Amino acid sequence: MQDDYRADVAVIGAGIMGTAIVTRLIETGHKVSVFDLDTEKVVALEAKGARAAGSVEEAVSRSAFCVLSLNHANIVRAVVFGEKGVAAAANADKLLIDMSSIEQIFDNRFEKLGAAALAKSQ
Repeated sequence: MQDDYRADVAVIGAGIMGTAIVTRLIETGHKVSVFDLDTEKVVALEAKGARAAGSVEEAVSRSAFCVLSLNHANIVRAVVFGEKGVAAAANADKLLIDMSSIEQIFDNRFEKLGAAALAKSQ
């Protein structure tokens, strides 16, 4: 028996890669919430079926998992740990997939920060 579950997904970042991710998720039947500071990109994705979110926290709170598609480590840090960011809506059941174009060393540092933030919230 095939499981036909389609998770709700948040995608943060609507650049070239983020747009491709959102488009494919919609094509495969997922409900996608998207956030980007460039509202024109978000509007274009709404036309394809995505739901606009007013903040990263809003997108993450209505989704089973979150995909980051960002282009700088400082942006990833702000999006994950900043006000109304991923950490504000995260819990042990949320999955964060970072597909950002940043150096691996930053991913390792953010993993440690994320574990500490999650431990404090429990």
